[in-house]
Amino acid sequence: MKTNKKYLKAYIIEDELAGFENLAHILKKYCTNILLVGNAFSIKDAVEELPELEPDIVFLDIELPRENGFQLFKYFPDHKFDVIFTTAYSEYAIKAFNYSAIHYILKPIDIDELQLALSKVNAGIKGTSNEKQVAIWNDANDNNLNKIVLPTYEGLFFVDVDNIIWCEAKSNYTQFYMSDHENLLVSKSLKVYEDVLSPKSFFRVSRSSLININHIVHCSNHKKMEIKMTDGSIILLSERRKASFKELVMTDLGTE
Repeated sequence: MKTNKKYLKAYIIEDELAGFENLAHILKKYCTNILLVGNAFSIKDAVEELPELEPDIVFLDIELPRENGFQLFKYFPDHKFDVIFTTAYSEYAIKAFNYSAIHYILKPIDIDELQLALSKVNAGIKGTSNEKQVAIWNDANDNNLNKIVLPTYEGLFFVDVDNIIWCEAKSNYTQFYMSDHENLLVSKSLKVYEDVLSPKSFFRVSRSSLININHIVHCSNHKKMEIKMTDGSIILLSERRKASFKELVMTDLGTE
C-alpha cells in the first residue's frame, strides 16, 4: 500500500566528520520523516549546494573553519529553510535562543532535544523571521549580548544582562541576584555564565562569585578586599585575583 508520507529535506553543515556522522545516524534511526539530502564541512561548500537542494531544514554548526556559521545568512538573506543550531558552546546557543530561532541543540546531540526541535518544524512553528536570523549573524559579529535566557524550575526567564548584580555558585547551580526582580536559581554551573558574561563587564572575584563591575558601590582597603554591591551584598575578593581585578576596574574607569 502506498502512503503519502511527507518527508522534510534536511542538510547538515558541520566541520567535524564524527559530528556529522553522529547527527546523520540519529536522524536516520530516530527521525523517520527526515530525508538527509546533503552536507557540507564549511559555509563556502554549503553556499554552492543549498540553492539546488532546497532543504526544509538546515542543521547549522556555529564554530566552522574560516567563516562563522552565522555568516550563512549573509549569503541567504531571503532563505526559506528553517535553521536548527548545533553547537558545543552555550554562549552561542543563548544568542540563538534570544533571537527566537527555531531551536538550538547543544552537543553532544540529545535525541529528545532533537525530536523537540523537529516537532516545532513539523508543526509549522516558524521561530524567527529572516530579518531576525540576519540579526543573529550581526550580533555574533559584534559580540553584543544584551539578554540571556535563564532556565529555572519555574520556566525560562529572559533577563537584561545589565540587571544582573552578581552570581553565586551553589554546587551545580547558580544563584542570580537581580536589580529588577526576584533572585533566580538556575540549573547550570557558574563556569557556564562566566564564559558567557565576562565580555559584558563581569569578573570572577572568587571560586563562588561572579560580579557585574557596573554594580560595585565600594571596595575596601582591607588586606582582604571587600566589595559592596548595589544590593548591599559584601563579597570577598580572592587574593590571587586581586591584580587582575584592579587592572580590569582601572581600565573600565579609563584610568591608568
